[in-house]
Parts: sequence; C-alpha cells; structure tokens
Amino acid sequence: MRLPMLLCIGLSILVSGCSSTSVKPGLELNAFGHPQESQVSGCIAFFQALDDAVADAGVADAQAAGVPGFPYLRVNRFLSHYRPVTTDDTRFQAWVDRLVALAREGRRVEWRNLPTARRLRVAASLPGLSDAELGFEAAFDRCSQRLRTVQLATPAGRLALQRQAQVPSDYRTGQRVVGLYAVTALPVAFGIYQWHERTLAKFQMGREALWMNGQLTAYNPPGGEKLLSKAQVADILRRAGDNPLGIPEPNQADVKRLFATFAPVWELDVVTDDDRLGAPYWPAHTDHPEVDIEKLRVFQHLSYTLFQGKPLLQLNYVIWFSSRPCTSVFDILCGQMDGINWRVTLSPEGEPLIYDSMHNCGCYHQFFPTRRLVVRTPPNTLDESAFVPAHAPDIGPGQRLVLRIASRTHHIEAI
Repeated sequence: MRLPMLLCIGLSILVSGCSSTSVKPGLELNAFGHPQESQVSGCIAFFQALDDAVADAGVADAQAAGVPGFPYLRVNRFLSHYRPVTTDDTRFQAWVDRLVALAREGRRVEWRNLPTARRLRVAASLPGLSDAELGFEAAFDRCSQRLRTVQLATPAGRLALQRQAQVPSDYRTGQRVVGLYAVTALPVAFGIYQWHERTLAKFQMGREALWMNGQLTAYNPPGGEKLLSKAQVADILRRAGDNPLGIPEPNQADVKRLFATFAPVWELDVVTDDDRLGAPYWPAHTDHPEVDIEKLRVFQHLSYTLFQGKPLLQLNYVIWFSSRPCTSVFDILCGQMDGINWRVTLSPEGEPLIYDSMHNCGCYHQFFPTRRLVVRTPPNTLDESAFVPAHAPDIGPGQRLVLRIASRTHHIEAI
C-alpha cells in the first residue's frame, strides 16, 4: 500500500521526513565496576549475533525501541513515562520487568521472522542455544537475568537505565531539509484540510442518508459472551491495577470479557472483494503479504495511555482488507492491503472515555470523544491537530456501537 508512506506525515512524493526504526540498541555493556565474567560475555555475544542477523535479514520489530547499553530491554513511550517515578526498589523492579517483557516479545518476533538457515547459524555459533523455539526463549531468559543482575545492582546502573530508557524521535532533520518539508507541508496541509471537510460533511448527513454503492453487510461480534456492566468493568480495572505501578493488567479471562463487551459492529458497504474483511498471511514464494477474505478475523490487542497522570487501559480492534483499489493512474493513495484500528479507551469508572480510529498505515487518525470530554480549540498552525468529526453516542447496557465503513476508501462515515 502506498498510503503509509504518503502520510507519515505525508512526504514520500520526495523524501520522507520520517526515519526508519533503529535496527538494534547499542551493545556496549557497562558493568559499573563488576568484572565481565565469561557468562556475561557470552550473553553479550548472544544479543550481538541476534542483532546482526536481524539487521542483515531486515526483520527488525518496530513495536518498541531498544535501550542503548541494555540489549535485554526495550521501551515504549508509555513505560518511558515511569522513568522518574521509579524511586523505590519495588516500583523500579516492576518497571524493569515490563521492559524485559517488551524485549522478549520483540526479539521472539524477530527470531521467528529470521530465515531458517540464519536461525541455525546463530544457534550453532552460541553454546547452549539449540535451534528449537524453546532454546531461544530459554537463552533470552537466562541472559536477561544475568545482565540485569550485573547492570542494575548499583545506583549508578539504575540511573544509567533511567537516562537511556527513552524513545527517540523518528524524524530526521536532514531528510526533512532534502525533502523540502517547509514547502511540501503546504499542499499536504491543504489535502488534509479537504479530507477533514469531506469527512465532516459525511458525518453531518447521518447514517440513514449516506449513499450506498453496493450491499450493506454487517459483521457482528460472535455471540455467547455475556456483556459486562459498567460496575463489572470498573471492578476488573480496579483489581487489574493492583500492582506497584498501578497499570491495569487484567488476566486472560477478563481480557476476553472486556473485548467482547466493547466490540463494535462493522457495517461495510461491499462492492467488491476488496471491501470484505480477512486475515493477512504471507504466501509462499512471494515478496508481499496478502489478505485471505475466506478467513474472517478481527484482531485484538491491549495498549495504554495516560490521562491526568493515570494509566488507562485501551482495547484495540484491528481489521484488514485486501487492498484500497485505484481509481486512476494518478491515484497515489491506493495499493495492496488496507485496514482500520478502532480503539476504546476505558475510564476507571468502567465506561469508554474516548474512541479513536486510524488506518493501519498510521494515517487518517480520528477521535470520537464521549460527553465526559470537551474538545479544545486547536492552534492555528500547519500542524495536523486532533481531528474530531463527531462525538460518540452514549451506549446503554447490551448495546454496541455500529461503525459505517465506506466502499473502496474504507473510511468511517458514521457511528
């Protein structure tokens, strides 16, 4: 799809101002006065070999940033917020546990995405690491514990981590200069303004007045799961936040119940197969993924945000389409694969605080606040402000939001 590269924010017509994700964290290990034992050196070699293999194969995972000097840790912007507030040991160790978990997840993805031959070479070069999946995970757990014990045993080591655990900006000034960002930002801003105006007009029409190009098809969440009440959701969030950092981390059973309760109905205007939901997969002997519309899937994952200093749980529902069809040879927004991420941010009181949506390219970000929030007037600049085409309607017990999705563009046109 060409859309991700276009709106990042928007300059791949020349040279984008957005950078690629850093391939690997720094690997210079400062043991802060501790002798480097052979086991520690072996673990450094393990992470170095893995990073080299991932860089060569181009399969780096972009979910979280590496922490320079701490190859067994990764960080995202949410957890980076906790750097200055982890003064006591209990909170600090709880924070590090989550950085280790991010690294474990990211490196497992990278390991599985490596070509088999490269995995075997990495395994063969490191004593004690087999080519089996469990061998890799055991090696990561063993090495992360060893390096953590050495590096974080002193106040100096902890201070170094707190300084390094930040997510760098993905913008590069040099590329923005070469790409004439100051000049190209003007037509991009005008294009965004036009899209905002068209979208506002659609939402003002109302769902019943929207033009239908094909067959209106509703994709409903599977039944069988009893929807939670507001009080039950609040109780889950309260119990899930009973940890040193106060981050709501519900168990798997409660996660399933939460996703079932707030799942939307996807109402699609289906003209062609490109408007049908499916599951991404990578066919053998091809250089790009595709979407199998015979396998209906709505993917789900948790995320977090901070509101008034408090961590809030977010439910993400992700759908995929085969493509956004081209309308002409000049259509620079079309291409293979398209999709939408619908996100529900829950308040501690057990009800949605705000909804937002974004296409899976990272573009077309829209916010739908509930009546509990007031929209601030955006500054009058070229920077793209938070776009609010409509407020979200209230939902009562047993009700669901219905998202009306347009044909071809797959834009949300009504809620």
